[in-house]
Amino acid sequence: EIVDTLRHVLHPDDVRALVVTESYVWLMGGNGTTQQQIGLEIDALYRRLALMSDEVLHEAQRWMWAGSAIVPDTSVFVEVLDEGRNVITGFDWRELAEMREHQPCSVVIPLAVLAELDHLRKTARPEDRRKRVRDRVNELSEVIQFDGLQVIGPDLRLGVLVPGLEHTPMPVTDAEIIDQALQLHSRLAHGSSTKLVTADLSQANQARTAQLDVVYRPPIDRR
Repeated sequence: EIVDTLRHVLHPDDVRALVVTESYVWLMGGNGTTQQQIGLEIDALYRRLALMSDEVLHEAQRWMWAGSAIVPDTSVFVEVLDEGRNVITGFDWRELAEMREHQPCSVVIPLAVLAELDHLRKTARPEDRRKRVRDRVNELSEVIQFDGLQVIGPDLRLGVLVPGLEHTPMPVTDAEIIDQALQLHSRLAHGSSTKLVTADLSQANQARTAQLDVVYRPPIDRR
């Protein structure tokens, strides 16, 4: 009866996770006493809580030294950064994000941005744009690490924001990047700021609507 009620408002996998638990199967099989069934449910909840606690501790340690976060959108790598300079070390990221000089910061690239860059590397038109993206991808691949933050300058670090395996990406990449920036902000130390840097005016407006700090950088005229 519960499953029939919930199947119209939740995904079937979520219904099974919520209702058809280990203790439910035990109960329907006519096994054990009520006390044993309750104990089975408590054990399952304890295991989940312990796993969640470990994940929270790992995330807290990962972002402990992040400072404030600069989250570049895909458009920054394609439309804003000048050619001929290294994508990571060749730019003043604090100035780009309107951060204070010498303010401890981390350039945090959402996984969705890397995926979009990889797609553009193969499909962007015209050829000079595709080559520019390909160069950026090659530069990033040489420095990016997916576990922890690496030092790339004085009080400046670089990291990749990788969502958990249970995360369901949003169907629109712009919305996914905004959501990941908001999630990142919740993990930073109190008093730290998170700024999304983008050359996409539509995305900038969406991010402001979501109460995210935004720095809009118009695309460079490459004519």
